[in-house]
Amino acid sequence: MKRFKTSEITFKQKGDYMVNAQDLMSQDYASVDINDTISQLLGKMKLAKAHSAVVFDGKKYLGVLSKRFLLTSRIDPKKMKVHNIIKKRSKAKAQFFVPTLELSTPLKEICKKMAAADVHMLPVLQKDKVIGIVSSHEVVKEIAAAYKGIACQELASIPVTAKPSDGIYKAIDILSRNGIDHLPITDEQNKLIGMVAMSDLFENMNFWSTSAQKISQAASHQQGKHTGYAHGEKTKMSSLPIENCMSRKSICCTAPETKIPEAVRLMDENNVSNIVLVKSGKPVGILTIKDLLVDYAK
Repeated sequence: MKRFKTSEITFKQKGDYMVNAQDLMSQDYASVDINDTISQLLGKMKLAKAHSAVVFDGKKYLGVLSKRFLLTSRIDPKKMKVHNIIKKRSKAKAQFFVPTLELSTPLKEICKKMAAADVHMLPVLQKDKVIGIVSSHEVVKEIAAAYKGIACQELASIPVTAKPSDGIYKAIDILSRNGIDHLPITDEQNKLIGMVAMSDLFENMNFWSTSAQKISQAASHQQGKHTGYAHGEKTKMSSLPIENCMSRKSICCTAPETKIPEAVRLMDENNVSNIVLVKSGKPVGILTIKDLLVDYAK
């Protein structure tokens, strides 16, 4: 796949100055306190249609948590609090204390910091106080015009796929390691038959449990208030086949020759960070927001 050097791309300007964080900043973002539960965190992100949330300890800014990290954690969302996740991140040496921006931070520097941290949101600070955030969607919408006439396949990479019989744990691992929102599911002929979206997994929180009770058919048909046996068969939820949470809808797909500005529009419209390139019913590439950030930052 061809990579374009910065010198080949014309930076977009507003008037006679370069675009900076102040031009892209939004004050509409999800925020949580370290004493909030993970359920509250997910609820606030869903309400804000955000992939990440800014974390505070009272009024003190601490960092940023993204949904993708939660996929790697065994959690009880109703009980576990945000500060427990922060401890896990510190031990795993995972990103939490992400780079911050100033109002004057230029567009290219924003792209560089966002790509290096592999996050979809960076906070804008003024006198150590969060005054807003810059989202990756706003950044790529700003740089999209620079890629006018360039097809998605020029910057895309080979897609990672899974089979419907693979365990859910595999989908979680792929989504987490590759920084993508949805995973193409293919049949034996490599034909696209569905997707597993990160949102599908967050709507099925039991998949993260170490195990769950599997009640026998006989027990489930008992009459009365206390139906079921006292102890069901333990089963690993993450080992269940991917087809249990697979959607057969074509989520955010396009042709390889689609121009990048159109792909950016589709990603923004679907609130996702990647788009799958499909040809003759087969996934042949994947273009991510990070691909664009990295390329523009060169």
